[in-house]
Order: sequence, then C-alpha cells, then structure tokens
Amino acid sequence: MASRVSLVASHLVAHNATAAAPADPFSPSDPYIASLLAHNAAALAQFNERNGTSPISVSFDAKVPHVGIITFNNPAQLNSLSVGMGKAFGRAIDFLNDTARDVRAVVLTGEGRAFCAGADLRRAGTRQKGLDDDKVYEGSEFYNLYLGPIRRCKVPLICSINGHAIGAGFSVALACDMRTAFKDAKVGVNFVRLGLHPGMAATQTLPLLLGTQHAARLLLTGELQPASHPLMSPLFLSTHDTPAASLAAALDVARKAASASPLAVQATTKTLRMRWEANIDQTLEREGWGQMMGRLVEGGAQVAEGTRATAEKREPVFRPVDK
Repeated sequence: MASRVSLVASHLVAHNATAAAPADPFSPSDPYIASLLAHNAAALAQFNERNGTSPISVSFDAKVPHVGIITFNNPAQLNSLSVGMGKAFGRAIDFLNDTARDVRAVVLTGEGRAFCAGADLRRAGTRQKGLDDDKVYEGSEFYNLYLGPIRRCKVPLICSINGHAIGAGFSVALACDMRTAFKDAKVGVNFVRLGLHPGMAATQTLPLLLGTQHAARLLLTGELQPASHPLMSPLFLSTHDTPAASLAAALDVARKAASASPLAVQATTKTLRMRWEANIDQTLEREGWGQMMGRLVEGGAQVAEGTRATAEKREPVFRPVDK
C-alpha cells in the first residue's frame, strides 16, 4: 500500500513540475497588453507636450501596464505644495481617468529625499496666488486642488512615501486609499507648530485611521516621527528599508488590484471612500475658518513665529501679544 501511495505522489510531483505555468495576464506579448501600452505611451507623449515642464510627472511601467504612476517632481523645493502643483496634479488624475486606456490603479510617490514637505511657506503657506489666473487660493479652496483630484480618481490610489511627508503633504497621503512608506521618512501633521489650525482634511482622516486619541496626539502636538514608529505604523500597509522597496510594494498591491474585476474594484473603492468623504466639505470649511482666525488673532503673530521658526530650523516660542 505504501508503495502505491509513493507512486501516486511521485506522479503528482512530476505532473506539477511539467504542467504549463498559468499565462501572465499582463505580459507585453499579449496583443491586448501590447496595444494598451502603445496607446498609453502615445497618449502620454501628447499629454506631456501639452503640459510642458511640470512639477508633476506621469509614467507607466510595462511590468504593471494597468497602473498609472504619478510623481511629485519638484525635489529642489522638497515637493512642497503650490497652486501650480495642485493644478498639475488635477490634470494628471484627469488624464489617467479619461484619456489613458484601462487604468485600474494609480500609485502616487515623490522624487528626491521628500515625498512632500507641506505647503510652500515661501508663498504664504495655504494662502497662495495662482501664477496663471492671478487668483488667491486659500483654505479649503487650496486644499481642494489636491483633495478634489483624489476624490474623483476612479480607481484605487496607493501612496508610496519615499521620504519626509509633513503637514499638508502628509495629509495628501492620508487621503489616499492605501499607503506604503520608507521606514526612516519623517511623517506627521505639524500645523500647530506653525501656529495654524490643521488642514487638508487631516482632522477627518487621522481619527478615522488611528482613532480619536492617537489622532489627537498627532494633531495637538504637531510631532514628527519616523514612519516605522509604533504610533505611525498603523497608517501604512508596510514600511521598508529603502524608498525603492516602498514603491515596489505599492506597485505590487496595485498590480493585485488591477488583476481583479475592474468594475468591482472601482465600485468598492467608491464605497470605502464614503466614510471619509462624509461631511468632508464641512470639515474643510471648518479647517479653513480655523486657519483664517490664526492669521487674524493677535495680528497673526503666532503664525508668523511658527513659520519663521521653521525657516530658521528652531523650535517656535509662542507668547501672547501684549494688549
């Protein structure tokens, strides 16, 4: 009897060893995938030609043909958020939604040593003037340059934090559907250390992701910690030894989502977002009001001290203004 069992087992091993491996649904040799890659490459070339030099770049990887990659690409300014970058980000999302073909997931990352250092303090933080329309964007209007595209992205948006992600920059990552991170990246929402009420929907996303108590610690202290810190690690699917490993992990999750039913994944993505989108406009209005008051009370002295201390790389010292 034992010999018969051994014979069957050896037959199964031999059969499995010689059985053809399942076809790769994303192989460039597949005619559909080859056509898809060619279409998206041509569409991307036209998109880049129209947009010229941009603080946002869009790319595709032949190994994950259904995945669009958006990169914050202004490393000289640590990818700080500006009106121009927000508009370019919106154009990139719209391109992947409407012009590129069969995009089933999007990965967002940054170029250089930071994912995003927050709002561009050289342009008065979140009160910024558009370079092309001479309009002043502040509060919720500025934040919606980033949150609006995230909300209308039709597919899962996975953020790979390649380096420091601070303030509004980290809040952009929190608004994405999933996150991976380089373990040594400093992350946090330091608004109160700038003399500002938190914004970019951080007061809504953080309590949902961490619970009220831990979210309150981050929002009320403004502390920054490595992504691998126990307080921060629940915010990420995984943390990694290098930025490249974080990006590879994000692309792997995107590839798995892209291999599932596109209709089911898109519908589920919408459902999952309902929780953080509930009352989001009211939250942004409240955050914008809080930031405006910070600029008005005491003549904005605390905002001035917070931003000055950050620029001078020192701890802020907040004092009441003499009456």
